Amino acid sequence: MKKFLSIILAILMVVTTVPMAFAADVTPPTREVDGKIYYELDSADELYWFAEQVNGGNVDINAILTDDIVVNENLLSEKLILTEKDEVKTSPYGSETVKVCVAEVKTGESVREWIPMGTDLWVNMYSGHFNGNGKTISGLYVNEKYDDAGLVGNAYGCTIENLTLEDSYFYCEYNFAGAFVAFAENPYDEQVYLKNLVNKSIVCGRCAGGIVGCVQGTTEISGCINLETVYPFAISNGYDYGHKGGGIAGTILNDFSATDCVNLGNAEYAFVSGNDSFTNCYYLDTASKGVPFVTNNVLAVTAEEVASGLVCEKIGGHKTKIITEEPTCTENGFEKIECLICEYSVIQKEIPALGHVDEDGDKLCDDCHGEIKDVCPDCGRPIHDDSFAQSLICLIVMFINLVKSMFA
Repeated sequence: MKKFLSIILAILMVVTTVPMAFAADVTPPTREVDGKIYYELDSADELYWFAEQVNGGNVDINAILTDDIVVNENLLSEKLILTEKDEVKTSPYGSETVKVCVAEVKTGESVREWIPMGTDLWVNMYSGHFNGNGKTISGLYVNEKYDDAGLVGNAYGCTIENLTLEDSYFYCEYNFAGAFVAFAENPYDEQVYLKNLVNKSIVCGRCAGGIVGCVQGTTEISGCINLETVYPFAISNGYDYGHKGGGIAGTILNDFSATDCVNLGNAEYAFVSGNDSFTNCYYLDTASKGVPFVTNNVLAVTAEEVASGLVCEKIGGHKTKIITEEPTCTENGFEKIECLICEYSVIQKEIPALGHVDEDGDKLCDDCHGEIKDVCPDCGRPIHDDSFAQSLICLIVMFINLVKSMFA
């Protein structure tokens, strides 16, 4: 009986302590780079934590992504109903009929909404360094609730670089929309830098841009690509910006430069600006109208020229991502590099097929249907994960087996 009570006590101790062991601390780890502290982000919760810090007043903090981050999986294809239609937009400055893309969350689906970093102009404008580190953020959803829509709402003196945004939706009725920055300002003469960014998300709003919406401060864009449709409308509350909107920038009211940038998505203009501030920029001839003025530095290209890799060659190389295909019992998997612009693709590593048995000779599958036959060495049940519920079940089964052995 004493042994039996000891087992019960041990189980109770584990049950009461396991929840603490599984409680995750959302605060991300940090690293120091060139004397500055960077938060390492690798999950949606950590990304949201970072945005809360910015919107709470810590506007100059820095981040570096250490993994791809998915906020809403398959947002555009499975969770939203997207409708493209003509709407009349009015303001004290007039009215216009524009094409918009409105989103409705499907019945039975739930979507986690994104609150842009820098929600209030002059209050919490983002001014730090956000390094995507070649990673991707997908599934961001902003729909009308904020003055500006984008990864960052209002920015000054910040750098955003080496990042892809995909499978996301940004809509703003009241003010500006841009996938990475909605409104770039320079109240303290600090320039905004947007480098090596790729947009594969829908942007819809006043003066919408695939990379940045409205630029009212000195902004430098380099190596940026837009691959998705942009839906701009120009008459903003308090301002009449004319018919502006573009695959790279929505509207430019101040100093701006774009170098080695490409627009392949549908947009009213590929680039918008009030001066000839472009170097080596390209747009798909069937997707947009280039720029609203004459320039020799923004050139139209055909789909054939894009597919051949000519554009990649002109802007200094491919814009690549790594795609992993997991192996099956009979088929090899692979890891390949694929260009986001052209048809360049190369397999850099093959992953051998799993086979039908593991290294110990234990059966892994049942007629290749992926039914795992391995069992937990502790409780004898099929292999399970390390969640609290599974661990508790394992512990209970172990206890029952032990009691059975005591009375056998």
